[in-house]
Amino acid sequence: MASVQDSQPSWVPHHTAPPPVKHPYVAAEALGDLPGVTYALETFLNSRMLESEEYCHTSDVRKERLYFATG
Repeated sequence: MASVQDSQPSWVPHHTAPPPVKHPYVAAEALGDLPGVTYALETFLNSRMLESEEYCHTSDVRKERLYFATG
């Protein structure tokens, strides 16, 4: 017999849409990029790899943001 736990996801995504990215980039405010990178990771882990990659690329075209460039 299936329990209630079996019918519910083990986690709930934090984002329903891509969060905005602040421009211009200021290295001292790099932690402000974490919501965006969290969204990219959740998207990737939900088997939407191309969407995740495109989001990272469009959020940091110049590849100067630590977390987006690494992601």
